[in-house]
Amino acid sequence: MMIAHGRRMLAALLLSATAVAASAGAASAQWWHGNPPPPRYEAHPYRHGYVWEGGHYAWRGGAWVWIGGNYIVARPGAHWVPGHWRYSQYGRQWVPGHWV
Repeated sequence: MMIAHGRRMLAALLLSATAVAASAGAASAQWWHGNPPPPRYEAHPYRHGYVWEGGHYAWRGGAWVWIGGNYIVARPGAHWVPGHWRYSQYGRQWVPGHWV
């Protein structure tokens, strides 16, 4: 139980740090109050020329629904910022992955 709590705290800290580092370039996001379930593990083999955009939960029809991950074509010279949760006074906002 304590290990799971520690993992959730670490995940929240990492997501917060990622959100601060990737505050520019957010595309079509929505705000939610409350916490989504912990992310699911998705096994994905390495694919040359692609990056993996992991899945996430989205609030749909009054419930959290898992949106599976997918491969994104790599852009040479660009940096992929994975999708992440941004925290604010309004709640949480999912920011889709994007190139910078």
